Amino acid sequence: TGDCPKGQACVSGACGNCTGTSDCDPGQACVGGVCGPCTGAAQCTAGQACVGGKCACPAGQAQCGESCVNLLTNTEHCGECGKVCNTYYSGTTFICSVGKCGCPAGKVQCGTQCVFTESNLSHCGGCGKQCLAGAICTGSACVCPAGQSGCTTGCKDLSLDPKNCGA
Repeated sequence: TGDCPKGQACVSGACGNCTGTSDCDPGQACVGGVCGPCTGAAQCTAGQACVGGKCACPAGQAQCGESCVNLLTNTEHCGECGKVCNTYYSGTTFICSVGKCGCPAGKVQCGTQCVFTESNLSHCGGCGKQCLAGAICTGSACVCPAGQSGCTTGCKDLSLDPKNCGA
């Protein structure tokens, strides 16, 4: 309520009756146009509870703007109010886990992508570990198909291609 008399709020630059709890000082509620102690959660901002005459977020949540949020899991307020877990150009959506933005469980961040290193041809077993042409990535290892060997130019059938791998 700033410099306004007790119970009044600064609304649109002038002291007067509050029109909602957001007009009042933190912890106060707008009751009958007057800022003061709350008597029930219905007078508080959405998600808040009225505890001992003060509006407050439930345990484990923080006040960010007019909302109570869990800073450990909220992607719009991850670890602190306003810290957003971005969606990068590759289409990967980061999650908020324990207050930090990152890849969903089971995926690894390689550059701006979240990938399964167990099966990704460009990141097989780790970021930047690319499989040879013709190979597959399975269980985090690059493997040539049965009957083929890994050569510098890719997977080759040595019985059909004697120019590769010195056969």
